[in-house]
Amino acid sequence: MELRQPKPHKNPNWIPIIIYKNGIEVAEFRNLQQAFRYFRPLVSTSNTHIYDFLTVGVFEFEPYSLNSDLYEFRTYDERRKRHFVELKLNKETGRKGR
Repeated sequence: MELRQPKPHKNPNWIPIIIYKNGIEVAEFRNLQQAFRYFRPLVSTSNTHIYDFLTVGVFEFEPYSLNSDLYEFRTYDERRKRHFVELKLNKETGRKGR
């Protein structure tokens, strides 16, 4: 079953995210920071680790396992594609960024 994607936000730099827990939609967030705030109390790990599993989950569809639950993350396709273009440009220009 295809998971629903969020609609683009007016601010093109924001990354809207829908979180699924065991295939069921749990919450929709306007940006990555709001999704981070949702996970912060659930996970006893570093802030960097939370951002890492969120970004990998959103852009590479890598699920995250937490307490025997499987979390999946979605954003809209155009934003995913733009992220990979930005990564490529950062490598070519030597800029740092995720």
